[in-house]
Amino acid sequence: MNTSLGDLAREYENSLVIQSKVIAEYREKLSMAMRNHNSGEIKRLNTMLRILYDEKSELEERTNELRAYCAETNIPN
Repeated sequence: MNTSLGDLAREYENSLVIQSKVIAEYREKLSMAMRNHNSGEIKRLNTMLRILYDEKSELEERTNELRAYCAETNIPN
């Protein structure tokens, strides 16, 4: 299957939506762990959130780069 750069940009955008939902779920779990004073779980969730935010940042960066390239070269999004 051949994927165009416009298709790839849309896939990255969809991945950002999914990533944001996963982050929201982990933030809710973190709130619950904090209410329960579960320090081990708090540490684990904070570590996971750090990783998820790093991934989200990279996705945002690549999405913006793809959008900009598509706009410069008149590739439909």
